[in-house]
Amino acid sequence: QRLHLLERLEAGRRRCKLSLISAPAGFGKTTLVTQWHAWQPAGEQPLSWVRLDDGDNDPVRFWRYVLAALHRALPGLSDRVGEALHALATGISSADVENRPLQGVVMALVNELQSAEGDGSSVAERPLVIALDDFHVIHAPAVHHSLAYFLEYLPEGVHVVILTRADPPLPLARLRACDQLLELRGADLRFTCGEVDLFLNRLMALNLPAAAVSTLSARTEGWVAGLQFAALSLQRLDPQQAQSFVEAFAGTHRHVLSFLAEEVVQRQPPDVQAFLAETSILEYLTPPLCEAVTGRTGSRTMLERLTIDNLFVTPLDLEGRWYRYHPLFADMLRAQLEESFPDRLPVLHGRASAWHETHGTLSCAVRHALASGDCDRAARLVEDGYQRLAMNGELATLHHWLDALPAALVEMRPRLRRAYALALAYSGRRHLLETSLQETEEALLSAEPGEADATRCETAALRAVFASLYWIGPRSLDLARRALRLLPADRSDDTLWLRVLTVQAMGNCYRLQGQLREAEQSYSESLPVAQALQSSFLVEAVTNRLGQNAFLQGRLRRAARIFEAALNKAEGRGGLLWFTGELSIHLGTIYTEWDDLEKAAHHVEQGIEISRQVKNELALLEGYLALAEVKSAQRQARSAALALDKAWQIGLDAGGLYLLALVAARRAWLDLAAEGHGMSGPDVARWAEAWAGRRAQTPDHELPLALCEFQDLVLARFWLVKGRPDKAVELLAEIEDAARPAGRMGTALPALVWSAAALERQGALAQAGDALMRALTLAMPEGYVRTFVNAGSAVQSMLAELRCSMAGADEAFPELLTYLDRVLGAFPQPAAAGDGKHNGLTCREMELLTLMAGGASNQEIAHQLVVTVGTVKVHVNHILDKLQVHNRTAAVARARELRLL
Repeated sequence: QRLHLLERLEAGRRRCKLSLISAPAGFGKTTLVTQWHAWQPAGEQPLSWVRLDDGDNDPVRFWRYVLAALHRALPGLSDRVGEALHALATGISSADVENRPLQGVVMALVNELQSAEGDGSSVAERPLVIALDDFHVIHAPAVHHSLAYFLEYLPEGVHVVILTRADPPLPLARLRACDQLLELRGADLRFTCGEVDLFLNRLMALNLPAAAVSTLSARTEGWVAGLQFAALSLQRLDPQQAQSFVEAFAGTHRHVLSFLAEEVVQRQPPDVQAFLAETSILEYLTPPLCEAVTGRTGSRTMLERLTIDNLFVTPLDLEGRWYRYHPLFADMLRAQLEESFPDRLPVLHGRASAWHETHGTLSCAVRHALASGDCDRAARLVEDGYQRLAMNGELATLHHWLDALPAALVEMRPRLRRAYALALAYSGRRHLLETSLQETEEALLSAEPGEADATRCETAALRAVFASLYWIGPRSLDLARRALRLLPADRSDDTLWLRVLTVQAMGNCYRLQGQLREAEQSYSESLPVAQALQSSFLVEAVTNRLGQNAFLQGRLRRAARIFEAALNKAEGRGGLLWFTGELSIHLGTIYTEWDDLEKAAHHVEQGIEISRQVKNELALLEGYLALAEVKSAQRQARSAALALDKAWQIGLDAGGLYLLALVAARRAWLDLAAEGHGMSGPDVARWAEAWAGRRAQTPDHELPLALCEFQDLVLARFWLVKGRPDKAVELLAEIEDAARPAGRMGTALPALVWSAAALERQGALAQAGDALMRALTLAMPEGYVRTFVNAGSAVQSMLAELRCSMAGADEAFPELLTYLDRVLGAFPQPAAAGDGKHNGLTCREMELLTLMAGGASNQEIAHQLVVTVGTVKVHVNHILDKLQVHNRTAAVARARELRLL
């Protein structure tokens, strides 16, 4: 018993919110907290202990286990928090789309703890400790965020202990600064030489001389696990052997552990050795599972015996139902088993698979079936569970299982072929998916009638999904309609999940074709069905598309609320579902438009990382396009180009005209933006011109309307850069006339803004002003910014003139003036002297500078450029600011000095 550490823990419990015990494996973290609890007077300090594993990265599961532990310590705790957790796990409803449900659940728990009573006393009167063991396995941001929120509002009398091998990403600095954190680390937990002597000679009764104790203390550096290995080996040695053992005790931890574990295991009775070897294949041990694997009874007694004998078995709960071997000890046991009894492995894994199948743990059942080499069993398990796995969004796991099975086996079993097609559906591997669907359809000829019907329905739904993701022309929508006709009328889960897939695919086709009202109707129809199925994957998929649709409608604020609420839900389920990355990317796109580029970059980069983890290639393509937009807005042309290159490569790998045309149009758009800001290299204009030529040769019917309209916006921008505002005005008018009545404000608005720029260039100033005012009317409620900034100096000048003309009208137009100031503030700020090819000057400002150098007055410049004198004055002031001079004469002199003229 390490009194000085127990006293530190008790003092921390009384003073702090959190005790952090952070040290490498084998330093006695769990033992210390167990001793601390036993050290308390009986019943004075309830302890809620939660032993964590990788599966607890799902925040709903994490808090459910915390709640279960609390119920044991506080039987009077209300069930309302559990009900809230259950409601959270069922998906997004229209009522909670705009709130932050996970924080709400945590706050509900805080409130329950404040009012909870156990044995007639509250937590303030009878302190409660919540211990979270093995917290290093938790990597989900949602768990970290929700736990930080819980710590912030922790009720008086409740204390949290975290046992971990690595510091968690919690606000430790703030807790430390507020004296709300007790920390015990490896240096604190190492045994002193006196403690080594106490452990070896009194507890383990080894009677070692002081020199031997000192040697072991020095060579283990007080590492508790190493001392335990040594002690277990020394127990059976005579004094002479013990001396030799101590002298030979050296080397790296891995070698020492291997040697000592071998010594320990080989000296155990045969029944213990057999149990250790046969159960080493299990990640977690529970008596019924151990008995199923070993074929022998008495596993509970054996596990208790191993625990008492310190044979590296750790209880995972207070009831003695679940245990775990020390990972290094388990590795050694498995290596011995594989070397000595390789023929036993298939039998043991097969028994473990059967037990897990019976108890509904599909992942473990499949893993053990594959390890046993029983491919038929693994195939049957995958067939039975692949739809459930897909509805949970675990497509990467499904793909991994199918890859582990022989290709010939997958080919000959219709349900496995369907599972493989489903695993590929959203993967971005168009050619593989297309081949898989064709092979599945060809196999219909030899399928049994019932199997053929199921295959036909599922394949038709996946065909619709395929068409909605890759766009295969006008027949894309027809494929979704055909899939709906094939679905049976029953309301079984097997039918309903296919209906959601199909109706969502139909919505995608409507959206790509610019029929946004019809798309919203399809999404709204499929969302409640997905919620009823309790499919987090389908709920997230439909919600993601609803947000995209709102964005195209120009409803940025609604889209942001949908994406944020869905991301909170995703965090509540672990944060790594298939569409979670897309949600973050799409939210980042909105922040880009709002010119909050720091938030935009954060969300886009986070979305890219999540999409990479789940292998969602189509989301990665969207992510790199969004990242290029952010980097372009930040004037980081090189980073934007690299992001576009990555998107282009994904498009090439995925195949199909639609994706490549999308990337090419986005590249042309950003390259023209760089050209307009004087940031581009010499090849940009030529590349954009080549793109414009190719665009004119591509029939519109081969691409969806949404992409065609965006391409037309790019083309109009190209004509403006090429000095053909007349062609730009004509094309932009066509775009707005088509987009606005159909509710495509996300297209109509930039068309209006660019029309204002083109009309100003033509000298049609009244029409330009009218277009700009109409754009401002549409844009202000939704907070558009970058759409105006992207249109360049002409729009900047018009906005500046409008702002000047409204000087003193703050009371009459407060919102408009605030909005104008925000938009004008987002335009590029004047650069320091010597920066950039043109010292930060735009192409328009270079024109004015040339005319100024020729002695032209403001009136003459206005007449020659067909703009107002006010616009000329705005440009001249920008030129003076950028060149850091105070008059026109000095500006011309400075320009010549910089070789701009």
